[in-house]
Amino acid sequence: MNVKYWLFLALTALQTFAYADDWKEVVPRQRLYYTAPNGERRLLLPSCSGGPVCTFDAQGNLTQCQLADSKFSFFFQEGEDGGHDGDNPEHDTDEGRNLLIYLDQGGACWDTSSCIASAATGVPVYAQAIDRTAIRYAQNTGILADRADNPFQNWDKVFIPACTGDVLWGSRDYQYDNVGLPGITDEKITLHHRGFDNVLAALKWVRKRMGDDKPRKVVVAGSSAGGYGAVTDFAFVKEVWPNAKSYVIADAANGVIESGFTQAVINNPDSPWGQQANLPTWIAGIANLPTSSNRYFVDFFGHLAHYYADKSANDPRYRPTQFAQYTTEWDVDQVFYYGSMQEAQDPAAMVELLFSVFLGESLNPLSPTYPAQNAAYCGWHGLMDQYTNDLAYGPNKVDNYRYYRASGYKHTILTETPPYLLPDGTPIFFNPQGIFYSENSGGVPFSQWVRGMLGEPGQSWQNQQCVGDQCKPPAYVTCN
Repeated sequence: MNVKYWLFLALTALQTFAYADDWKEVVPRQRLYYTAPNGERRLLLPSCSGGPVCTFDAQGNLTQCQLADSKFSFFFQEGEDGGHDGDNPEHDTDEGRNLLIYLDQGGACWDTSSCIASAATGVPVYAQAIDRTAIRYAQNTGILADRADNPFQNWDKVFIPACTGDVLWGSRDYQYDNVGLPGITDEKITLHHRGFDNVLAALKWVRKRMGDDKPRKVVVAGSSAGGYGAVTDFAFVKEVWPNAKSYVIADAANGVIESGFTQAVINNPDSPWGQQANLPTWIAGIANLPTSSNRYFVDFFGHLAHYYADKSANDPRYRPTQFAQYTTEWDVDQVFYYGSMQEAQDPAAMVELLFSVFLGESLNPLSPTYPAQNAAYCGWHGLMDQYTNDLAYGPNKVDNYRYYRASGYKHTILTETPPYLLPDGTPIFFNPQGIFYSENSGGVPFSQWVRGMLGEPGQSWQNQQCVGDQCKPPAYVTCN
């Protein structure tokens, strides 16, 4: 759930851009119906959150706030050669196109503090609206880049922004208390947590556009917030095209959450996100997950993967599905949100952690918040290690699951965010440029690992992890 870009550029004015490389912006209808796999006819209300955006004077004092534009759109790029693997014609023995559905990063919020008050700090922890500057940048990077060594170069691509604060899983409008934001007079502020509606609206459009030209390979990939959405929304994509070979890539979304967060948000019938209505209830294990657990997402992941492994083995209508996770060993954004979910945690400690690591590359051991920061780092890392190993090697291991655990603390790999310019013009890159193509600390290049997942000849697909000193935490982090 990425906040890096929003920390610095959330106040950028929205503009209309001509997208490079034939990206088409699609604005879905504001009300449309969708028939779910269980036969339920649903009303979709695609929207961005429309949360508060605030401005500050030169001294950093809050001056004015307003509600962001809530209009939602997604983006489509048609692949060359009908979406086939242009460099690998031997792979095109089946009918159909190849389709990549990418769910973008964009943070998350779940209460008045995170959804409303964070705007007044200058550190909004979620994307309140479409930001075309960041989107246009991302569409030329990573798995969306037009370069010969991109395994998805010639695929049809769908880009779904995360602008709802609900990890693309919500279907509810929710009222939060106004905390006295200047310029907003209403006592209550309504946020549109409609990420799931947005995904289904895009899916409906793509399904209609493709018609009978069904994809033979479908990849549902997402980064940070989008990584969670890729997992929670995947079953609805799979049921549209069960006979396609399918793949999930969850980037920087390892499901390390607090049990209190599970109880208050994930399994709460009155959750602000309303995601209880969006569970793939045909998967029994997911429908019956415990109401209070810090393992909710890892168990969700396991049940999902087991279900579709069994379906492909026993039902000729279903072709196989592979599930992949990527993370760095000490992902500071994931640590930030893990710490923020702990009720006793000082929010300032987490903000200081984010800034100190990204801008200074280390924690300050003299800071009064250092013990809390160190504890969040160590707690997150221990659970991430446990969860990935449970899925890969535990008693209920998932045979169609693999992980890639890289060195360092950076967040996300599938696409990149724009650099932040310091006052002297020095660029700060929160995603190393070209990291999708250069990362190899797990033992094999990550892009090669993805090719192995897709079944390209001569490529293997195994669990990969950094070793030795490569895996050390950032400076001053000390875990027992």
